[in-house]
Amino acid sequence: MIESGQKTSLLVPSQLPEFIRDNPDYSNFVLFLQAYYEWLEETNNVTDRTKNLLNYKDIDETTTEFLDYFYNDFLSYFPTEILADKRKVIKIAKELYQSKGTPASFQFLFRILYNSDVDFFYTKDAVLKASSGKWYVAKSLKLASDSLDYLATDQLRIIGETTKSIATIETATITGTKVEVFISDIQRLFESGEISRVVDSNNQDVYFKDGKIVASTTAGATILRSKIVGQISQLKISPTLRGLLYRPGDPVVIEGGLNSPTGVGATAIIGTTTSGSIQRINVTNGGYGFRTYPNSVIEITNGGGALAIIGSFDPSAANTANVSIPVDFIGLKTSIVIGNTNYFFTNAATSNANTTLANAFTFLSFSTNPISSVLVQNSGGGISQLPIVQARSFYDTEYSGSQGNLASLGILAPIKIVNKGVGYSANDKINIIGGSGFGARANVTSVNAIGSIATVSYVLAPGNPQRLPLGGIGYNPGTLPTLSVANTDPLAANAELVITGVLGAGAEFDVSVDRVGSITTITLLENGEDYIAAPNVSLKVQDIVVSNVIVSNLPQSGDIVFQGTSNTNFTYQSTVSDIELLVPFADPIQSLWRLRTFNYNSLPVFGSKIKVDNKTIVMDMSNQYPTFNVLTRFNESGVITYGDGTAKANASFLNGLVISQGQYLDTTGQPSSFDVLQDENYNNYTYQITLEKEIDKYRTTLLNLVHPTGMKVIGRYALKSNSEYDFAFSDFMEQGNPLYFYTGNTSSNAVMTSTFTNQSNNIIKLDNLVGANIKTFIFTGNSITLTTSGGFKIHSEILSANNTSNTVILKDNVWLTFANVAYVSGNTGESVINIRSITNSYNIINNGIYSDPAYPIRDIAYAGDVILFANGTHERTISSIDYVQKRITLATNLDSSTSNSLMSVKRTVLTTNIRLDNDVN
Repeated sequence: MIESGQKTSLLVPSQLPEFIRDNPDYSNFVLFLQAYYEWLEETNNVTDRTKNLLNYKDIDETTTEFLDYFYNDFLSYFPTEILADKRKVIKIAKELYQSKGTPASFQFLFRILYNSDVDFFYTKDAVLKASSGKWYVAKSLKLASDSLDYLATDQLRIIGETTKSIATIETATITGTKVEVFISDIQRLFESGEISRVVDSNNQDVYFKDGKIVASTTAGATILRSKIVGQISQLKISPTLRGLLYRPGDPVVIEGGLNSPTGVGATAIIGTTTSGSIQRINVTNGGYGFRTYPNSVIEITNGGGALAIIGSFDPSAANTANVSIPVDFIGLKTSIVIGNTNYFFTNAATSNANTTLANAFTFLSFSTNPISSVLVQNSGGGISQLPIVQARSFYDTEYSGSQGNLASLGILAPIKIVNKGVGYSANDKINIIGGSGFGARANVTSVNAIGSIATVSYVLAPGNPQRLPLGGIGYNPGTLPTLSVANTDPLAANAELVITGVLGAGAEFDVSVDRVGSITTITLLENGEDYIAAPNVSLKVQDIVVSNVIVSNLPQSGDIVFQGTSNTNFTYQSTVSDIELLVPFADPIQSLWRLRTFNYNSLPVFGSKIKVDNKTIVMDMSNQYPTFNVLTRFNESGVITYGDGTAKANASFLNGLVISQGQYLDTTGQPSSFDVLQDENYNNYTYQITLEKEIDKYRTTLLNLVHPTGMKVIGRYALKSNSEYDFAFSDFMEQGNPLYFYTGNTSSNAVMTSTFTNQSNNIIKLDNLVGANIKTFIFTGNSITLTTSGGFKIHSEILSANNTSNTVILKDNVWLTFANVAYVSGNTGESVINIRSITNSYNIINNGIYSDPAYPIRDIAYAGDVILFANGTHERTISSIDYVQKRITLATNLDSSTSNSLMSVKRTVLTTNIRLDNDVN
């Protein structure tokens, strides 16, 4: 529109000649011209357009026709139909192009195109990146104070008055009479024993009263000053000397470095070890009475699937045993005609109603030998402790497929000639004295020219050649008989014969393994107090059961013990770590003690006295501890040797500064995380957008406007329902009855379990059903709901029910164990742990939605749950939880401290609140 002052129509009368302007005859002509120009000046006519031509360059003033030219110039790739105001879009075209490729540009594009939100996702964010997790190493100082004021020192500073070292306090905890202060931004090392002081960011004293920071003028206000207590920081295993055959929990001896007598020693155990496989099995004692596979087999316990067979035997005549044993079975028989003369035995040719039992059996005869070699067919894997290898010898019985164990018969093994003697004769009787069995008879079968015994053998009893096997029967390897040769010649002397075992037993093996029990970590249980130097660490540790110990004169830590005549002439030597009472007796001298030693030179010899250097202490070794070889690892001499003794470790002492072994704060970069391996779609050059439109409808616009060069786009179509849901109504649709409605027993219950390894489950076990058949009221397709007293709820469709085992299989796997949900700290001997922070691990289960966002732990842990710390220790049951104070009370005390450790939660669902829901169509 033309402004009034610029209109040409107003100038028409003044522009005409006077003779026309003043002549009444031309008045209509003048009006015509004026009207014509007024028409030209109307909107969108020629004069209007020419007068406003310069105004059309303003996007707010331009016409619709000119707007299309702007659109073609500045938004040439935009669709012609958009929801947004084109004028506004053109105004911000420059900013759109400048932000090309950013998530904001995609959000803007699809908002103006479709008025829709878009989910933008770089697939590289889901690609597994090794070791990319957030790694945190806690550093702390222990102070000789129990002041509660230290709990209010977060983000203040601590300064060493001697070293002038400064660090920032992250948090503090109180353990008994000591304060542990966790610090960061450390400037120089502190010194053990120096006085520390709490200051502000300007290194000025901070005053405290009643656990709060107050002004320096406040009555009773004090500053915080405490002595730094020297501790061991870490124990590190030598990467090249990790040893073999150690087990998690084995003791570690830490010696020296303390400020005596006030120092308290650190304690540690083996944390984790490697697993491996069997390399070879060496025969150390071949035993007697073995044959080829399958009559004799090699059994491997704790072998991780390893397989082995007997490779070869000792064929010597002196060690060959010919066995003849009955294989009949007296028991129920079928298809026997009444009046048959043979009822029981397979030896029908010689046995009838008048045959004695001794002569009616069918005998099996075969030759046996000692084992000389073993072949490993499969090395196994995952072996964490030394496997146990045993050889078994079997024989076929009357029943098809049934075998007997030769060792259980107690047949004596071949007689061994220790000393041949002189003056003996062939057929001299060998007296078999004692032992637990019977029936064994033996003679000298040959001698040399001077009467030295060359061979001996077992013989049958006269008159009943098949009554008993050669070598008798019923003998026990633990109570074998003794032997002597009967000869009346006074010159016959010095023969020595022994029996070393029974057939089918006695084989012993030495197992060589690869990387079984190599130490990977050492767990420091207590950091100790008042260390002034780095101590020595020993992984060469033995436990010995001893007696003849006087309570008032016990061996002390650091004493040298030995077997022999002196500490310089010994067969065994080691250093005492500590001594502990195992089994008390009324007579104290008979009491059994566990003597822990380290840096030993060999195994102690049973029967030899253990003496203490420079002291009048003489102890006896004992093998009478009641749990030998059952509940403990003591050998038959009452000794435990931990590992092979070759591992080496050292202690890190930083003048009181303790550095933890570190831990990941999240699961990023770990194979167990929810990341994927890099592939065609998950890489650094792909992004994914999710929109309520098919990608074909916007692909061209996307590629032309905001798509980054060199990238690949993946479109995901999101369906969105406009229906409104009333969740109260959904509850109404779950029509059903409680379980006790069908069983008639209000104690009918359901159980679902999990482990820290198998974290989810879809099997419900029902109990207390009083005989009810669950298949009469639990059907496939219906659903079941379990609700615990704590409010934890399980709801799923039923796949099947088994009335034999009373189990229900659910369609959905239910997570009952939640890994690494929080960081917690706790102290030795206490039952309360503090929740430091919540991780985002539980968000995987609940999509980040908590019933009480202020206290998310309400959804994560309940009383009765079991927790486990990240280092694999402290598996404890939760007694109660203070959600406000963020404290968990355990049913039992902790046996060692934990500092800022990840906590996992395991839940067992046991409830009588069970509802069976029917489908509502």
